[in-house]
Amino acid sequence: MTSDLALHGYSVVPSGLTAEVVAELRAQVDPILTRHAERGGVRDLFQHLPSLVPLAVGPLQQLVAPTLGQGAVAVRALLFDKTPVTNWKATWHQDVTISVTEYADCHGWGPWSRKAGAWHVRPPAAVLDRMLTLRLHLDPCGPDNGPVRVIPGSHQGGRFSDSELERVARSSAPVDCLVAEGGVLLMRPLILHASAPAAAPSHRRVIHIEYASADPLPDGFHWAEAVA
Repeated sequence: MTSDLALHGYSVVPSGLTAEVVAELRAQVDPILTRHAERGGVRDLFQHLPSLVPLAVGPLQQLVAPTLGQGAVAVRALLFDKTPVTNWKATWHQDVTISVTEYADCHGWGPWSRKAGAWHVRPPAAVLDRMLTLRLHLDPCGPDNGPVRVIPGSHQGGRFSDSELERVARSSAPVDCLVAEGGVLLMRPLILHASAPAAAPSHRRVIHIEYASADPLPDGFHWAEAVA
């Protein structure tokens, strides 16, 4: 798994949690999704779903520890679903923003935005290199469910400009990340990835957790949503 992440920038883990825990999580996220049905996703999930915290700092953290170290910190969590009502797509992109406690005009940081009451910023690329995204699938995700599509190895190219991103996307062979119920997709934030609408939308509930190494953020910044 660690070698796959280093070389390809992603890895699929067949099982992240027990079937019983996954079923309980589905039951807990459904009311949250109902309250945000028009969005297809929820930010600040640790606040909405406190029971996720012991999983994020326990068994799920162990999946990222071989790459980020035993002190890896869960710094942000989101929830996504694809349904007939919110059957969205994502064009080719890299995940290049983080959530921090406060704004500061600092060289190498920016642009800035405000989302769900929190400051989001594009940090120096070195910060992103010390991060890993864990996507826990609460439903099976096959080729018809709008899976994440990645370009293997693209994380090694650093942060792309818009023109570079388009060039790499046009000239590369993408791979669909098919994940079983209860399985996990691990991704480097800088891997180029996209997602098509589901061909047969029903549910594609995914808990998305971003982890960072234990090293503090540079320049005096602090994670806004970190849990321990």
